[in-house]
Amino acid sequence: MKIDYRPAFSYPFRGKNLRRRLLIGCACSLILPLIFGYFIRAYRKILHGEDSEPPEWDDMMDIFSQGMIGLFIVIIYLFLPFLLILIGYLLTGGGYYVISSQGAISFAGILSLMIILLGFLLLFLALILLPMALAFYADSLDIMEAINLPHVAGKIFDNIENYFMALIVFSCVALAALGIFIFILPLSIFYLYLFFAYVFARVAVNSEQVSK
Repeated sequence: MKIDYRPAFSYPFRGKNLRRRLLIGCACSLILPLIFGYFIRAYRKILHGEDSEPPEWDDMMDIFSQGMIGLFIVIIYLFLPFLLILIGYLLTGGGYYVISSQGAISFAGILSLMIILLGFLLLFLALILLPMALAFYADSLDIMEAINLPHVAGKIFDNIENYFMALIVFSCVALAALGIFIFILPLSIFYLYLFFAYVFARVAVNSEQVSK
């Protein structure tokens, strides 16, 4: 089943109290735990069929705590890739030891570059897995669901065409929003979080329908 992306464009501006929601969202857009917690709350509402309008900014402590857990999930996924990239970089002496004194690539340089390449490959995979991992957390509010790699990967493969199309659509919208509205960056960030939540929640729901 194909995903209709058109409702995602208007979703951030739906419902009552729009001005209040946008003002608070813009003010919190650079405070990661708060904006991420709000994103998780929106993700959860859409996954549970409540997609008529974004959630309100209430119970800020709950939003903050869910945001912290969401960010911790992101750190779990990105830790190993960044660690490998850092180790490879340090082993090359910041690139100094890649070339030997004879002018050829040294063995240590080759090994370090392979570690860096592995790190970037794992980073690419982590970025692909994260939207679905966060959907698992938003749905259950259970961190163990989000780091269950076989289940996360399985849900992606259940609906892989729509999943990668959603990644492409979001990337294009993000480039356009950040490029055109760079002078109102807080609004762009808030908009993109809600756009992301709507698009990938739809993909996650569609994956459940396909797998049945």
